[in-house]
Amino acid sequence: YIAPHLPPSDAAGYYDPYNQRPIISVEQECDELSRSFAAAGDTLGEAAMACIGRVRQKGYATVAEFGTDFKACLNLVAARNANMTGRDEAVAAWKTAAARLAEDHWTRYIFDADAELAALTA
Repeated sequence: YIAPHLPPSDAAGYYDPYNQRPIISVEQECDELSRSFAAAGDTLGEAAMACIGRVRQKGYATVAEFGTDFKACLNLVAARNANMTGRDEAVAAWKTAAARLAEDHWTRYIFDADAELAALTA
């Protein structure tokens, strides 16, 4: 999962689900992702579009091959986010939103916020 836009600068930006809907077809999903990343118009957009194109054409022979391209996209996201304007506000928003996962509501699920979030860093 990679979002084409920058991280939110307010914790509320994490509260509404993004792109969580039933997938009707791989073709439809590729169309939606292509529209989103084409609008980005940057190196990440180009890399994501290439990856989406290969998925659309069933061009990956293995999951590992897809993983290589996907990791390259993730590296571009990390670089983009590390250099973004307002990074400190975005990090604070992420930490505030992540802290909400330790609230009582989540205890009804098989989810341990401390364990699950321990490896995540901003």
